[in-house]
Amino acid sequence: MEISYPLQTERLLLRPLREDDFESHRQLFTNPVVVRYLYEGQMDHEALREHFEKRLTLGLPAPGEWRNLAVEKDGQFIGEVGIGLDSDIHRNVEVGYVFEPRCSGQGFATEAVERLLPLGFNELGAHRIVARLDARNTASARLAQKLGMRLEAHFRENEFVKEEWTDEQVYAILKSEWLAR
Repeated sequence: MEISYPLQTERLLLRPLREDDFESHRQLFTNPVVVRYLYEGQMDHEALREHFEKRLTLGLPAPGEWRNLAVEKDGQFIGEVGIGLDSDIHRNVEVGYVFEPRCSGQGFATEAVERLLPLGFNELGAHRIVARLDARNTASARLAQKLGMRLEAHFRENEFVKEEWTDEQVYAILKSEWLAR
């Protein structure tokens, strides 16, 4: 099954990443504020290029894969959202998001990720959608809560990221909970 692009919200357009998005992607993923809580650290040009090119794939993700979309506001690139299929047997899907700091506090990330939930539940057949985040990322936790996700787990120092042990939180929503909203 293919995704019918673009995906729209009241204020945003979600579309496949294009080659001409590389500079915006580079600026996003080289911003220390943006990557603070991500697995990726500083990348050289070659690593950034590879990181970007993996995101150019279209269609629905297969198990273990992600699909990333550019998010536009009034024709301007403001961030990226992603949806990954962890397991088609267990029907687990994960969402992720990264936005320009200048867009913080305006609800764009919440609006964009909320648009991914029907894609996960309907097109990918998810039983459960999760968001995994660094426990220090309180803005990301608030976003998950606004989407109706609940905190399911707080793993203490379970990941060694960027030369330090970090806590991970897992937020989730079941399809039945999403339908009842």
